[in-house]
Amino acid sequence: VRSIAASMEKADFSITDALENVRGMLDTESRELVLKAAYLVLIADGVVDENEEKLLNGIADSLQFSGERYGEIIDEIMANVPDDA
Repeated sequence: VRSIAASMEKADFSITDALENVRGMLDTESRELVLKAAYLVLIADGVVDENEEKLLNGIADSLQFSGERYGEIIDEIMANVPDDA
């Protein structure tokens, strides 16, 4: 994963730009799934740092979620995460 990320960084790849380009092809449910998947990846190590939080906010903005809906989606995920996870 780190080598893929490094390659993407070298190529100046922007996930937010890519999502803005495909946003119109995704229905609301699909956009929510993308955001949920991104969040689950970010919380996988148990720590969400400031840069990861900024990235997730950028993803939500690229997918045109309001701050309120973004919060609801995160709350939905957290409601289903076991306390000992």
